[in-house]
Amino acid sequence: MSSWAVCPSNIRKPAIPERITIIFQGGFVGPKCRIEVSSESSNRSEWQGMDSEDANRRQIFDLITHRDGLPGEGIQSMKLVFEESAEFPV
Repeated sequence: MSSWAVCPSNIRKPAIPERITIIFQGGFVGPKCRIEVSSESSNRSEWQGMDSEDANRRQIFDLITHRDGLPGEGIQSMKLVFEESAEFPV
C-alpha cells in the first residue's frame, strides 16, 4: 500500500525544484519514494525516485538539475509517493 503527500500545493509560477528536505516522525516504513510532477497544462508524470532512511532527523535530497522529464517551463505541483507505507492518510 502506498501513501502520498503533495508538497507544496500552492506553487504560483512554474518552478524547477532543486532539493527536498524532510523530517520523518517515528514509525516510518516507506523508504522507497517516487516523485511525480505536473504543470497547469500537463498531467502528472513520474519524474525521479529517492530513497529515504527510517530516521528521525533532517534528510536532504538533491534533485536532478536538468529539465528532462519536467513539463514546459517547470512544475506547479509535486507529489511524493511513498511505496509500501502507511505513514500518511491516502
